[in-house]
This record gives sequence, C-alpha cells and structure tokens, in this order.
Amino acid sequence: MDFRYFLLLLKKRLWLLLLLFVTAAVTTFVLMGRLPRVYKSSAVISTGIVDYKGISVDKENIFVQQFQIENRFNNLIEFIKSRPIMKMMSFEMMLHDFDPQGTPFRQPKESKDFTAAEMDSFKKDFWARKDTIVDLTSPFLNSNLAREIEKSYEIDYESIVGDLDVKRSGETDFVSLTFSSEDPKLSKFILESFLKRFVDYYYSEQNDVETNSVAFYTNLLDQRKQYYDSLKLRLNNYNQHRDIVNLEDQGKAVVTQLRDLELARADEAKALKGFEGSKKYLKTLYKEYNLNTEAPNFFENVYTREDIQQLGEQIQTLNKQYVATGMRDEGIKKQIATLQAQRLEKTKKYATLPRSDRETDGHARAQDYLKQIVELENKEITARESVSSLDAVLGQLRGRKSSLVSDNAFIANLEQEFIQATDDYNSAVDKLNQAKVNLQAKERPLRVSEMPIVALKPESSGKAIFSAFAGVSAVTLSILTIFMMAFFDNSLSSPLQFHKMTNLPLLGTVNNLKGKEIDLNFLFSQNGENKSSAHFKETIRKIRNTIELSGAQVFLFSSSKQKEGKSFLIVSIAYALGLKGKKVLVFDTNFKNNTLTQFGNSTSMNGALPNGLPIRANLHNVQFVGNKQGNFSPSEVLSGINFKEKLAEMRKQYDYIFLEAASLNTYADAHELAEYADKIIPVFSAETGIHAEDQESLTYYRSLNGKMMGAVLNRAELGKVQM
Repeated sequence: MDFRYFLLLLKKRLWLLLLLFVTAAVTTFVLMGRLPRVYKSSAVISTGIVDYKGISVDKENIFVQQFQIENRFNNLIEFIKSRPIMKMMSFEMMLHDFDPQGTPFRQPKESKDFTAAEMDSFKKDFWARKDTIVDLTSPFLNSNLAREIEKSYEIDYESIVGDLDVKRSGETDFVSLTFSSEDPKLSKFILESFLKRFVDYYYSEQNDVETNSVAFYTNLLDQRKQYYDSLKLRLNNYNQHRDIVNLEDQGKAVVTQLRDLELARADEAKALKGFEGSKKYLKTLYKEYNLNTEAPNFFENVYTREDIQQLGEQIQTLNKQYVATGMRDEGIKKQIATLQAQRLEKTKKYATLPRSDRETDGHARAQDYLKQIVELENKEITARESVSSLDAVLGQLRGRKSSLVSDNAFIANLEQEFIQATDDYNSAVDKLNQAKVNLQAKERPLRVSEMPIVALKPESSGKAIFSAFAGVSAVTLSILTIFMMAFFDNSLSSPLQFHKMTNLPLLGTVNNLKGKEIDLNFLFSQNGENKSSAHFKETIRKIRNTIELSGAQVFLFSSSKQKEGKSFLIVSIAYALGLKGKKVLVFDTNFKNNTLTQFGNSTSMNGALPNGLPIRANLHNVQFVGNKQGNFSPSEVLSGINFKEKLAEMRKQYDYIFLEAASLNTYADAHELAEYADKIIPVFSAETGIHAEDQESLTYYRSLNGKMMGAVLNRAELGKVQM
C-alpha cells in the first residue's frame, strides 16, 4: 500500500479522528469524575536487612550479598501479603464494624449467599467470642458464611490485597505500606491496627527456628541422659550384684562390693527400726483421738485378707525373679512397684473401715493417723522384703567370687560405652546451652518507623492524564483500523489504488456526476460550475487532448466487467471532440448490450444511462452506427464484410472512430476487435474492485504493448480523485 495514499485517507478523515479523540477524552473525564474518592494512609517499616541487623553475609562477594538482600525483601513483602497476615486486617475490621455500640466504617453489600438473620447471628457470635479467639485460622472465622460476609464488607483477602500496596523504598532499608479506601479514617485505622499485631506475629514466626532448636536439643539431651543414666545404673548394679573385680585386685573388689551391699542392708534395717518406732508413736496418737480405743491389729484385721495375701505372694515371686536377674530388669521392678502401690491402697482402705459404732464416731484426725500407720506398715513390709532380697544377693556374690574373672571383658566394654555416653551427654548440654543463648540474643531489627496518619485530601484521580490517554488510544485504534481497511482494500477508489491493483498506465480519472440529469451542453458551457462538474469537464478535455496527440484514429473502448460506464464515457469524449469541430464516428460493436445504439437513435441524444440517470447532449459532428442486440461476436457479425477496408474509407471521412467491446471477463469481443483498433482504452469503474476473475483481463491489457493508450478510472468520488 502506498504510504501517500494512507496519509491522504487520514487527511480526509481528520475531523472524524478529532471527533473520536474529543469524545473518548470527554467520556473518560466524565466517568472518572463519578468514581468515588480514594484516601491513602501510609506507614514505613524499618527491616534491619540492609544495616546488617538481620543478615550476615560475606562482604567480599557483593553480588551474593545483593541477591540475598533482594531475596529477603521479596520474602518479607510476600509474607506481609500472605493470607494469614491479611486475616489480621479482616479481624481488626470485624472488631470495629461489628461493635454494637460503635459506628461502622462500611455497610455490607447485599448478597444472595446469606440472609440478614444469618449475618446478625454471625455478628453476635463473633462479638461473644472476640476475647477468646486466638487462632485466626479457626473454623469459625473461615467458614463459608464468614468468607461471604467478609466479601460483603469488602474485607476479604482479595479486596484487602487489592487495596494494600507493599514495596521497598528504593535501595533503602525501609518497606512502605499504603492502604487505600473511601474513608481517610478507615485507611488509617486498618493500617495502624494491622501494624500493632504484625511485628509480634512476625517475630513469633521468625523465632520458631531458635525455639525449635532449643526443643530439639532438649529432647536430645533427655534421650542421652536416659542412656547415660541407664549405663551408669547398669554398671553400678553389675558391680554390686555380680561382684566383678580385676584379676590383680579380685579380693579387694569383692570386699568392696560386699561392704556396699552390707551398708545398703544396714540402711534398710535402720529404716525398718525407724518405721517400727514411728508406727508405735502414731498408735498412741490414734488412741488419744479415738476415745482411748486401741489401734487395730493390722495383721489380724488387714493383712490376713485373701487379696492382700495374694498381692504379697505376687510381690515375693517377682522379688525373687528380680534378684535372679541381678536386679537389672526394669520391667519386673516396675511391676513390683505397681503391686506395692496397690497393696498400700488396699491396706489403707481396709484399715479405715469401721468395725464398731464407737470407732465409727471417731475423729477424722484419728482416721488420718490410721492411714499413716498403714503406710508405715507397708514401708516396713517393703523394707523387710528389701533386706531379704539384699541377703539373697549377698549370698550370690559370695558364691560367685570365682566366676568374676570371666566377666572382666564385659565390664571393660560397658565402661567404654559409658565414657562415650558421657561425651555425648556433655556435647548435648553444650549445644542446648548455645541454642538457648541464640534464642535469648535474637535481635528484633524489624520495627515500625512511621505510623499512618489520616489523609487530609483524596488522591489525585489523574482524570486529565487518563482522558488524554483515552483520546490518543481511540485515535490510534481508528488509525490502525483505517490502515487495515486500506491495506486489504481491493477497490479502485483512487488513482493510487488503481496503480496498486492494476499496474496499468492511467489516462485520466473521471469523477461521478450527481444530479437529476446530466446535460453535457450546459456542463461544457457554464462558467460558475461546481467542483464536481469542473473536474469532470477538465478530465474529459485532458483525455481529448491525449487522443489528439496520439496520432491514432480508431480507438477501442473495453472493460473487464459490464456496466463500467464505457458508453457514457464514449459519448462524453465524442461530444468534447465535436466541440472542436472534429468528426467522430461511433461504432456500437458491443453486440451484447447496445446502449450506444439507443443513445444514437435521438439526434439530441436524449437517452438514459444504465443507472437510470437521464443524459442530454446536442452531438454536433458525431454520428452513430448501431446494431441489433444479439448473442453474436464481432467476427460473426462482420464475417461477410471486409471491415478493414470499410474502416479505411471511414478514416478519410472522420477524424476519429470509436469502437465499444463487450466485457472482457465474459466475452471475446475485445480480442476480435483489437486488430482493427489503433489504440485500446480500458475503462474501470471506481465503484467496483479488482478480483480474481479480473486477473486474466489485466494480463491481456498489459500484453498489448504499443496499442495500450491508457486506462480511464470512471465514476470516482471527487474527494478521492487526488489520492
């Protein structure tokens, strides 16, 4: 497409483009003026990232450091915009707007997802639970009803994220937060309330690493302590109950173990005597508080019971098993302790059962002494059992002196494990202490540097900028549309389009005349004619002049399609030549449509164009040779005539001879008449375009070489003639 043609199209539609610009700009300006005002409130957070408080990197590698800094800022911004954090804002808005005594910032929008009763019920439940809600992820705050109510108040996640702007302030250490709403107080309130919660929540999340580290090492220390204690106890028990010594020092080791066990037995025996003294004293107190009634004989009244005796037998059996395993089986030990506890409870119960009316009326203090007596009685039994067990172990150790040498290797391995367990335990202690130090020394660099304030005026809507942008966009889209239409336009609406589509020389562009009729006599004689008539007249004169200068006499007018305006063009050119005294003979050789014959039947040329528009002309010096319309070709009609000789005679009588051929796309008339013509003038209508079926005709016209006089673009719009 010719760029000049495109510029001419734009020039012609300049006012339309200006109108589109003004319309789009004014419409945008009016619509934006109806938008609600927006108030922004801003706050600033100091992160401590850039000034080292929250980061530790290799300062020599500046690229790694920059990457880490940017990554931390991005993580912090995404953390602020996460759903749990946005839920804080929603919760704060609920606390304010659901207050029965307060004035809400917003009124809810109507929704089909819940009723007014459901909303009122939810508000009451929320207000009743507000002081007990700790976890913002609770099912109550995240139910479908809660989410729909948040949407109606425009405090759901999507709404808040859309109104909140979080970004780093340039290359500084600060992050700015801006919240926009329709109310300046609302913007300040929601941002201020959020910041009060956010910092503590952020550090609770950040401290999870150190807290988890402390918990991990505490658990690890407990495990290693248990293993350490088990090895220590195992080693001690083994030394006590197995009487293990080195070969060189065997006697000394046995004596030492026997001494330890005897001391243990002495302690138990001593405790046994103490239990007996305490029990005697408690019985005296019992007598004083129970009307001088003697304390009951527990062995007769309590320990002779069948279930107590069964428990005693089970304990004795387990004691023997426990001693047999070297007092190392923790499972048996736990079973013994459980049975002893059961026996104690049962003996207390049986000892306090009333056995007479007088005892039943006794004091509560006496009952308490009675329970203590029972407990001492059980301790006494336990001590006796322990003495019995120790006696059994002492007997075994004395009998195993000769077998201790074979156990020396086992003791060595056990001691090695104990040493390793000790090292592991100490290492866990050190790591736990370090984790505690890290937790206590954790810095809190993140802080609020600037709290939000109430905005004094709304934000600029940018109406002027957006209006100008809308106008420019509308014009740009229009220009693109015009360009696309022009690019794909296959019409012959202008000379530029004609050259683009046909690649044929152009003899002239004849504009389309408008009016009730066309009077050639008046048109060529008037002086104050309008632009359309003037251009038509001058174009015909230019074609006339070209014909005169060509030196040719016989001209064949052709067209690729029907109704392209050949007949009217021939009449107009013939009329113009006649005005100069030239004699013109018009041969109507279009046997398919004899419009010229119909025009020629009237001396004054009062006929009608194919489109029904009347034409008037006094055709001086112009004569017509008509035909009877029929489906014949020129060669068939002229088969009995030597048409070349006839034309030679007519050349002597007339200055110019015009021939008209039927449409070239459909008929072969133009091919048959071409040999008789000196020049051929194709006629194209600007009202039609060039299509695939016209390509063969165009190829034929281009092959005419010297016979091609030039084409005429007919019926063009006056505004497009100069394109």
